[in-house]
Amino acid sequence: MEKGTTLTRFIIEEHRQNPDLEFTGLLAELTIAGKIIAWEVNKAGLAVTMALTGQTNVPGEAVQKLDEFANANIIKTTDHDMTP
Repeated sequence: MEKGTTLTRFIIEEHRQNPDLEFTGLLAELTIAGKIIAWEVNKAGLAVTMALTGQTNVPGEAVQKLDEFANANIIKTTDHDMTP
């Protein structure tokens, strides 16, 4: 693996060497979710995406808009509900 390899290229190369790996698809999906989240942060700016929602999570921390956006996108990207 050469220095500066992208995550996508790494996943593809690892899958070629180990076609039985079951996490290849999941890693690719998480990569896409991460790119979507990064794009939204860059587009909106941290001031907008870091705003609070007024809710708290289980450990009692304040939930931010970026938390909700990231969670929704990860779920959407990795959802494989095959029920008709």
